[in-house]
Amino acid sequence: MIHNLTVTGVSTSSMNLSWTKPAGHSSFYTVHWTDGHEPMTETVTETFTGITNLTAGVEYNITVTAVAGDHETKGGGESIAQYTSKYNMQ
Repeated sequence: MIHNLTVTGVSTSSMNLSWTKPAGHSSFYTVHWTDGHEPMTETVTETFTGITNLTAGVEYNITVTAVAGDHETKGGGESIAQYTSKYNMQ
């Protein structure tokens, strides 16, 4: 299971995620996010990513899961909820 899922750099249309690698070997991570309507998924090999094309002022539920080399074995996912900014901060 990954640890310390953190959201930074939140804007009206994007946010950055980072997490701590789990014990053992992980080949990649799946990042799932949804605003409650349309789920999105991305696969990454690093312990960070940015998600874009988000809607301003909306809460997103995000889950990151580690996946082993067999592409089937998964660790427990860690989840977080985060709102995008409602207004552009200039």
